[in-house]
Amino acid sequence: MTEATSSPAPRWLAWMPALALLVTIIGANLAFGGYLSTQVDQGRRIEAMEKREIEERDRRSEQMTDIRERTIRIEARLDALVPANRGDGR
Repeated sequence: MTEATSSPAPRWLAWMPALALLVTIIGANLAFGGYLSTQVDQGRRIEAMEKREIEERDRRSEQMTDIRERTIRIEARLDALVPANRGDGR
């Protein structure tokens, strides 16, 4: 009887674990890079929103100051037009 000799494995098959590890590392780096990019983008958006909110708050404060000043002037004019002492109740 003849012994069946098994043929040796192809050379590229010996590199499969290293290739699989390399592909895994590349995939992880790509995924982590995308995650970091997303985090940076979200941080930039949050900063822009906070800046816009501060500017809006300042603008509203200025508008309220203008309204108060106008109201004070209007009240002063009304006080000047309306006599302080109306004796007959009108």
